[in-house]
Amino acid sequence: RREAAVLHVLRAAREDGQDTAQVAEANAVIRAFDPTRPVLVHQGGANGDINADNRADLRDAIQLLANALATQNVADLSEPVDITAARRELVATMNDAISGNREAQTVIAATLATTIYETIQRDGMMRAIFAKQDVEEGTKYVPVRCVANYFGPAVMATTPVTVEKVMPRDKVYLIKEVEFTFKASFSRLELAQSPGDLLAENQNKALEALMVREDRLAFKQINTMIDSGMGFKPVVAVGGLTPTMIAAGINTMSNRSGQAGVIVIADNLRTSILTGPAWHAVYSEVDKFNLLRAGQIGNLYGIPVMTEATGHPSLKVLEPGDVYVLSNPESLGTYVERFPVEVRPNTDEIGQIGFDLYSSLGIIAVNPWGAFRLRVSQ
Repeated sequence: RREAAVLHVLRAAREDGQDTAQVAEANAVIRAFDPTRPVLVHQGGANGDINADNRADLRDAIQLLANALATQNVADLSEPVDITAARRELVATMNDAISGNREAQTVIAATLATTIYETIQRDGMMRAIFAKQDVEEGTKYVPVRCVANYFGPAVMATTPVTVEKVMPRDKVYLIKEVEFTFKASFSRLELAQSPGDLLAENQNKALEALMVREDRLAFKQINTMIDSGMGFKPVVAVGGLTPTMIAAGINTMSNRSGQAGVIVIADNLRTSILTGPAWHAVYSEVDKFNLLRAGQIGNLYGIPVMTEATGHPSLKVLEPGDVYVLSNPESLGTYVERFPVEVRPNTDEIGQIGFDLYSSLGIIAVNPWGAFRLRVSQ
């Protein structure tokens, strides 16, 4: 639906005389898409021009198209996309599902499962900061994490909301697998009363139950190591966030654990980057525009930066003011996953359709020297 809306904005901008604000908004939303996902290219206009506010914006657009063409991941849409018709079709399918149509129930379940799992894989922070270890489904094999050097107790998830310190046996940690579950449901009346996308609302609730729990567990493990004095001493700073503060964290990390792998910044600190004079030489106005609209920062000192800016308010994980400099995933910790998120229809009540969501993960943080935390008070 967002992709269709982008096309609509682009088309309206051309018809209204290339309104700069509309084009900039559409370009920002396009750039928020994962380059590996299909890119919708609108062939409007006499010359097929690419919308860009300046040269930097043009480079972004060209790079996005180049990535799409390189993977043959392009769809050419020359006709307008009827969003209203798409919504009517979705509502009809959901009504069929509520009425007991098994095919419609399967379609809705597959839509939920695919969307949620793709979102978790793309936006989940835990899966970006820890290394994945494959475990074959259908075996009783207990996943383990081996370490070359012993730094102290590791911190492992023991339930969807709790963690505990664990000791290795001969430099080997046994990883406990934790079950995550969520039930989504809606009635025919709720579907009729909903002014928006009821399926999207349930997806956000499911993401809060699955992805946010994963991410909160990961940072609970990291903070347990830090607050227990197992690694770097946390730093508290007063005033807005500056590049110098982050550079100090990177140097601290490199002096003890090697090159940092990722920087994670709490959403509320975007204001410092957008308005702080110390950031003028680091990010261009176009980069700041991307940050404001889509939460994208890119790299800082050659290290990838992550934020929560693109998430739903209920999907926030970090404490306000927190900045983390983390080592590479292989050094920091491990997660294991036997299978993707499963979604199954549940039709126990008349006039209502429900879905049971299930996933299983093991998460362990093993290197207390792989995490440095800076807490900024603005």
